[in-house]
Amino acid sequence: MKTSTALKLLAAIILMIAVILGTKKGGLTRAASEKTDFAMGTVVNVKIYGIGNTDEQAAKAIRSIKRLDQTISWRKDSDLANLNSSYEVGKKNEIDKDLYEAISKAYEICKASDGALDITIRPLANLWNIEEASNEDFKVPTEDEIKEVLQDVGYDNIIIEEDGVIIKKEGMIIDLGSVGKGYALDIVKKQLDRDKVGGANVSVGGSILVYGRKPTKENWRVGIRNPKGTVDDYIGFVSIEPNKTTFISTSGDYEKYIEKDGKKYHHILNPKTGVCAESEYASVSIICDNGLVSDGLSTACFILGYEKSLPLLEKYNASAIFIDKNNEVKIVGDVKFFSK
Repeated sequence: MKTSTALKLLAAIILMIAVILGTKKGGLTRAASEKTDFAMGTVVNVKIYGIGNTDEQAAKAIRSIKRLDQTISWRKDSDLANLNSSYEVGKKNEIDKDLYEAISKAYEICKASDGALDITIRPLANLWNIEEASNEDFKVPTEDEIKEVLQDVGYDNIIIEEDGVIIKKEGMIIDLGSVGKGYALDIVKKQLDRDKVGGANVSVGGSILVYGRKPTKENWRVGIRNPKGTVDDYIGFVSIEPNKTTFISTSGDYEKYIEKDGKKYHHILNPKTGVCAESEYASVSIICDNGLVSDGLSTACFILGYEKSLPLLEKYNASAIFIDKNNEVKIVGDVKFFSK
């Protein structure tokens, strides 16, 4: 056997062994790994497709979300909680870069939506306590109680400066619950870019990221929940082309609510009126290229309704799926939605 032929045969054998080992270890061949955990107050699911150690890539995505949880969430030891408990009124408060980015981007949506989204709504949410109360101990706030608390709500009492924020009024509380899950997906997307991951499907509660492509190269399918059904009941799905990184977030009156004396009270509060947002729609799903934006717009557009949402959607180049109380669907923008 000639030397060149022998060398080629040896190289082929080495490559075959490497492929076999890679398949077992997730190291060199295309593989899929899935991990589920709890962070940001909800279930987190990460599925990674790609060449490399997909198990480690999925674990890294979970870790990045948990680190962010320690920064921007409502937990007592977070950077955001520290800001809320120790800020100096009228002075610049320097904060972590991730917290700064989340607050500043969310603030822009507050302005663009004329306060339909308001990151200072926490005092009002605490008054209603829909997220924590039971049907038995829930109490509808009085008009006077709402009026008093609304004095501590207003995003325009915050000034965004380089690397920090100025809070102009005592009693303000910044709450990023309306954008945090989407922003977590933005953080994951940056990691997937750095690691050159082939494809991923990541969900943080009602916010979803599809990234890259599946090994089959077929379109991604993201289910949209039926507002009248159970958590696993879908009214249809969005079809997304491979390699088109897309974020989808949904806000609905079915997510967190309490029924009292025959009336339903849901967790999406209108910062202007101080009561549960009155809408002809049961849910709004936003589809765009940024997680924080998709999350924030889903809340803002639910409160604004279809017509008033159109300029906001155009500004952010976002598409939307509005589902009304009768499960009728309205589509805004270039989105491929297929009814079930």
